Amino acid sequence: MSGFMRTATASAATLALCLLPLRADDDTTFKLLTDVVPTVDIVTDAASGLISAGTGEKNVEVIVDSSLAIPGGKAEAVLTRCDAEGSAGKDGVPSATAALKAGQTRQRVAFRLRADAFGLYEVTFRVRGSDNALLAEQKSSLAAVPSRDGVGADDWGIRANLARGKGSAAVASLDWLRLAGFSRVRDDVYGQAAAAVPQGIDFAARAQERGLAVDGQAAPRMPTPFKAPEAFPDVPEKADLYGPSKRIDEWGWSTAPVSYGLSDLLQAAYLVRTYLGARRSPGGPVFWYAFRDDGNDPAEQVPHFGLIRSDFSPKASYVAAAVLSATLGKRPWSKDYVATDAARVMAFGTGADAVVAGWVAQPGGLSSSVHLALPPGNYLLRDWRGSDSPVAVGPGGYDWVLGPVPQYLIPASSN
Repeated sequence: MSGFMRTATASAATLALCLLPLRADDDTTFKLLTDVVPTVDIVTDAASGLISAGTGEKNVEVIVDSSLAIPGGKAEAVLTRCDAEGSAGKDGVPSATAALKAGQTRQRVAFRLRADAFGLYEVTFRVRGSDNALLAEQKSSLAAVPSRDGVGADDWGIRANLARGKGSAAVASLDWLRLAGFSRVRDDVYGQAAAAVPQGIDFAARAQERGLAVDGQAAPRMPTPFKAPEAFPDVPEKADLYGPSKRIDEWGWSTAPVSYGLSDLLQAAYLVRTYLGARRSPGGPVFWYAFRDDGNDPAEQVPHFGLIRSDFSPKASYVAAAVLSATLGKRPWSKDYVATDAARVMAFGTGADAVVAGWVAQPGGLSSSVHLALPPGNYLLRDWRGSDSPVAVGPGGYDWVLGPVPQYLIPASSN
C-alpha cells in the first residue's frame, strides 16, 4: 500500500499532436489541429473523505486536474479491501463512475463507494477519454474504522504538527485523531507568543472542543527560550528527585520506501505493540511521531513517520490504532499469559470483560503457536482491521497461532 504513484497512458489513436505557430499582433499563439493527449493528475486532499467511521456507503472525492478539457471523459473508482497481510486483491469492475464536466480542466469528482466491513481498502482512481482510453491512474487508500462515543484513553497521544496555519486540513485532522482513539495532541502552541501565532491558539481551542488535551511545546516558560540551564537538574541524583518521566515523546517508525523504512503493515504492528507495552508498564502518556507524512521523497526517512500520507490517504497503522483503541478502551493491564522471546500474550481488564492481546515477538517471526488456559466460552478473534471470527474455547484451553501484528481475543458476551 505504500509508494503510490500516478501513471498515464493513452491509445495509439490519440497520440497525434500538431501545434502550428500563428502570427497575431506580434504575439505567438498556437492552434490545435488534431487530437491532443492531455496531461492528467488525480489528487486527493483533506476533503476527499478517505477516513470515516462505520461501514456502508462512503462519499469520496478527488480532484481531476487536466491540461485540457476532456469532452465525453469519465472518472472511475475501484474499491478493494486489504487482507490481514495488508495486500489488496485484484480489482475488477469499477465500484463507481462519474462523468467529467465538459469544458473544465480542474474539477472535483464525487463517488459513492461501499465499504461493507471495517478495515483498510485500496482505491484505484482512473480517468478515461471519450474513447475509453486510460489517461491517468492513481492508487490511494480508504479507512473504515469503528465509531466513537467519546475520546480515547488518556495514556495514548500523538505528535500532530497541525497548529502552524494548516487551516481546514488541521480541523479535519483533529476529527481523525479523535476517531483513531488519541486523547492527547502534542503540537506547537506558543502560549505567550500567541500574538505572533494566533492560529496556534485557535487550533488549541478547536482541539479542546473535541475533548482533546493539547500539550503545547515551545511555550516560553523561561526568561530566554532554549537558554536556561539553571532550570534543569545538573546531576543524575537531582534528576531522580523529580520522579518518573511524565511522558514518552516522539517515537515511531518510518515507512520510507527506499531509505530503510518499514512496510506499512510492520509500522502498524510496532505501533500497536508499543501502545500495549506502554499500558503494560504505565509511566505517563506516550506520543507517536507523527500523525501525517510531511513529504514524499522516498529516499528520506523523516517525512514518512505518519499514520496517514501527505495526500491524506490512511496507512495500515491508522486503522490498527483505531481498532486497538476501540477494542481495549481504558482497560488496565491485568496479567501476562506469555512473556517469552518468542511471543507476548497479555490480558487487559478482568473477568468476563478481559481482552487478551497477543503477537509474535522474535525478530523476523512470522507465526508462533501458544497454548492459553482461558476460561471456557465463546470468544471473538479480532485482527488489526477490526475483522472478527468466532472462537469456541473448551475446557482444554485454546491454541492460538500468533503473527507479527497483534490480535485480540474478546469474550463474546462483552462485545
